Amino acid sequence: MKFYSFLVLCLFAITTHAQIPDKTGLNIAYQYTGRNIIQDGSEFKTNTAREQSLIAGTSMLYTSINHKDKFLPEANILTDPK
Repeated sequence: MKFYSFLVLCLFAITTHAQIPDKTGLNIAYQYTGRNIIQDGSEFKTNTAREQSLIAGTSMLYTSINHKDKFLPEANILTDPK
């Protein structure tokens, strides 16, 4: 568990130093869908043109499954309607 916490902390620190303010966003979320879930991730907007742009994001979910702590990766691609 300590190793995973250290790894998440390192990834968060690397992401914040590499951030491009106009196109990148960081998110932290809490969800309850029958169990507690904590989510941490980042999103990147591919272009800033006036037409639709794509938003690609990755995140890591932390939850307890069968009394064991789990980290679950998640990726998504969204369109940004203007």
